[in-house]
Amino acid sequence: MRTAAVVILCLVFTAAGLRADERYLDFIAALQDQGYHDLAIEYIQGIRARPEVPEDVRALADYLIGKSAVAEAETRTDLSRRDDELREARRFFEKFLREHPQHEQAPEAHMELAQILVERGRVAVLRADDPANQGRRSELRQDARGLFEEARKSFTEAAARFEKDFKAFPAFIPDTEKRNREAKRAAQIHWMQAQLHLGLVEYERAQTFDKGSEGFQKTLREAIGLFESVHERYRSWLAGLYARMWQGKCYEEMGELGKAEGFYKELLEHEDKDAVLQALQRQVQFFRIIVLNKRGDYLLAADAAKKWLQEHAAQRRSEMGLGVQFEQGRALIQQAIAKDENAPERARLLDQAMDALGQVARYETLYKQQAIVLEQKVRGLAGAVGSPNFDRALALGEAAKDARNWPEAAKQYAAALAQAKPGADPEQLAYVRYVLGYARLQMRDFYEAAVLGEYVARRQPNTSVAAPAAGVALAGYAAAYNAWQTRHQEAPAFEEDRIIQLAEYVSGTWPKAAEANAARITLAELHLARGRFVQAAQAFARVAPASAEHAQAIARAGDAYWRAYNQAAAQPAGQRDPAPLAAWLDLARQNLTQAVAEQTQNIPPHAKLPTALAETELALAEVLLESGDDAAVMRLIPPLGARIAAQPELAPLELRSLIALLRACVRTNDLQAAQDAMQAIEKTRKDLAQITRVYLELGKQLQVEMDRLQARGDDATLKQARDRYVAFLNQMAGRQQGQNFVTLAWTGEAFFGLGLYDQAAGRFREIMRRALDDSAFLDLSNAQNQAALTHVKLRLASALRQQGQFAQAWELIQPLPREANPGDDPLHKPVVWNYDLILERGRVLEEWSAREPSKLKTALDHWGFWAQRMEPMAQKPPQYFEIRIHLIDCMIRKGRQATGPSEREQWYRQAERQLVFMTKTSAELGGPALKSRFKQLQDELEKQLGRTLEAAARR
Repeated sequence: MRTAAVVILCLVFTAAGLRADERYLDFIAALQDQGYHDLAIEYIQGIRARPEVPEDVRALADYLIGKSAVAEAETRTDLSRRDDELREARRFFEKFLREHPQHEQAPEAHMELAQILVERGRVAVLRADDPANQGRRSELRQDARGLFEEARKSFTEAAARFEKDFKAFPAFIPDTEKRNREAKRAAQIHWMQAQLHLGLVEYERAQTFDKGSEGFQKTLREAIGLFESVHERYRSWLAGLYARMWQGKCYEEMGELGKAEGFYKELLEHEDKDAVLQALQRQVQFFRIIVLNKRGDYLLAADAAKKWLQEHAAQRRSEMGLGVQFEQGRALIQQAIAKDENAPERARLLDQAMDALGQVARYETLYKQQAIVLEQKVRGLAGAVGSPNFDRALALGEAAKDARNWPEAAKQYAAALAQAKPGADPEQLAYVRYVLGYARLQMRDFYEAAVLGEYVARRQPNTSVAAPAAGVALAGYAAAYNAWQTRHQEAPAFEEDRIIQLAEYVSGTWPKAAEANAARITLAELHLARGRFVQAAQAFARVAPASAEHAQAIARAGDAYWRAYNQAAAQPAGQRDPAPLAAWLDLARQNLTQAVAEQTQNIPPHAKLPTALAETELALAEVLLESGDDAAVMRLIPPLGARIAAQPELAPLELRSLIALLRACVRTNDLQAAQDAMQAIEKTRKDLAQITRVYLELGKQLQVEMDRLQARGDDATLKQARDRYVAFLNQMAGRQQGQNFVTLAWTGEAFFGLGLYDQAAGRFREIMRRALDDSAFLDLSNAQNQAALTHVKLRLASALRQQGQFAQAWELIQPLPREANPGDDPLHKPVVWNYDLILERGRVLEEWSAREPSKLKTALDHWGFWAQRMEPMAQKPPQYFEIRIHLIDCMIRKGRQATGPSEREQWYRQAERQLVFMTKTSAELGGPALKSRFKQLQDELEKQLGRTLEAAARR
């Protein structure tokens, strides 16, 4: 248990004679003494940067935060959260030691770090004892042993260091050298403390074995030896008395009750009324109650427990207090069993036992699972249930929750609320509503969970569970949102509104709480799903800097700003506002730069590169490219690419990093580096067909980059970037040596992306010519190589279309009957499920119709055929919506070409029905960019009709 360690640490803290300004430290100590650990952390964070605060107080900030964080973690009933907070506390102690290795509190910080390992080991033991983790019990116990082993090493090293420090002082120090005498005493206490902790670690390690097993007995005997050594050396010191108590505890657990009781009696005979000794005796009294129960003295045990709880009422909810109540419950049950089945006294004793065990079962301690087992035993005893009451229903609900029996848990929690008396403890009522909401959430009763959680959050905001209850409410609304959207294929307005309002309430009411950060992230996710990228970025950016999620949150904020920039730049010229583009690009850069710095901070130089950090650095490189900071990209990308290539788990990011590198090489006119990058792309173990798709994507990126620069109105940067690309590509294209399929495909796509369609067509034709003439250039017996060549032919058709050479383009891709397609060319098959081919055929026909109006009917038939074929798809790809856009556009054009009003009205009505159908069946219409194009068609159609469309199309 941590109790002993806490007491000794307090003594050392006092003995050290800190000279920091007492006003600040006294206030912090008062907050900690009252259990306001979160307020203490907030206060320390607030004063550490203030210039009037003494330097010695600021130096202690991380140490004091770490101590408060450990104390706060120990109050958590959620084991995962407790473990996370212990990890966070460890970070503060490590920072303190890194920055102040010679500080007089450094020894205590080292001891705290080791003790955190012990506490995390205890969490792992508690998890192992949870029936829900039965399948992982061995694994969790092994994890605990590993943590205890680390702690043992730390305490061993500390003991050796403190012994050396102590023995460095002379044997006698005169009274006049008060400072040296205090320092020697502090060194001796440090040494004692480390030795005592070595025994405590062994005791905790014993708990990872089955009771009574050889490992359990052996480890306890090792602990006894360590405690005996401490007691022999320091029998008149507090450390020696604590060692004696833990010796007794080890003997008790080994079944040697007489020895244990003898040690306890010896310790209780001390008459010193010092508060620290009284704390020791309070724990000894608890251990003695355990012995009384094991010995069968149930009446004495129950009376001793009752007396303990009366005298130490403030300790009822501490781990020790819950242990006393557990022993009280055991003693009462055993007394009841001895009574006649129909005796009123039996029912009374069992009722009292259930009340005690119900309290124990509410908290995550080592007694919780044992209490639940005993509760089940009481329920099975005849006449034990009696009339329903709040405490019994709550206890049964807790047992059902721990067994993951959510319907039963919900039933019992609801019964507890029904049995609550007027004026009942608001904290308890809030807790019951909170766990009832959680049970409903697990049962997928999302609205009930949300209502219960929001009630606690808004009506009982001062209770300890208000913020967690708000988390349940947000989870309920989010799950309801997702379920509705999946079922109806549209975003539900009610749930969206509740999420936004509640998330803002939570982040405003508990701004420092973990639930506030979760609310901000939930809100950001909602905005992302709805295409509101700026709002998403702002929500991500509000995640607290002290949060463990902060680095990832600001990375996502940067990515959201980048998406907002891209979305706005892709708008048609008449609809985009260039003013915010530069700001969003700069914010993307700032957030991603900060995210990289934060994510890198705690990673050792030679450690593996985490995936999240690699993705953030890649996003930053892409933003830097857009910003024109080519030198920064070249500093970032080559080492990043090398680390990505060296880690197999980062393989999905390899092509993306190479593309960024290739773009940077073009921008810096580094031909050799570009060729090296292309060779690296070829070595990524992708087949040629996949690589050609990569270069197609690169070409699209170049085209989009030019569009974005134009949208920003930055003509100088646009001209400079375009001129650099063109000059580089001309140099690359002019090389006679080293030209292969990959280099030709890449330069072709890059020319295409820059709008240089004649040069692009030349590169694609060169590939086709060499592929047919030279088998060494391209082995066409390979199916993937055939697919790559087919793709190049399709890209040639696109380049010809862009030049207005529609007949030549159509010749390459027109559907032909089988007898006219002897080579079985997939580009000439009448029906091929190839979205690129489908779209290219339609575009050629549609654009050709501007010269030859008869082609418009063929284009209409083409778009209509594929729209109908793809309509039954449950999950429709973006190409489906693009096909519908082309179909509606062709209908509007047919209306404009009509020779009479009746025919014109017919075509416009058909277009209107198509628009209404699309807006009725899809809320998102394929995404923001395609949705914008639907809106353009709607505006055009309303202009032609001279009226607004049907209501469905207005949504």
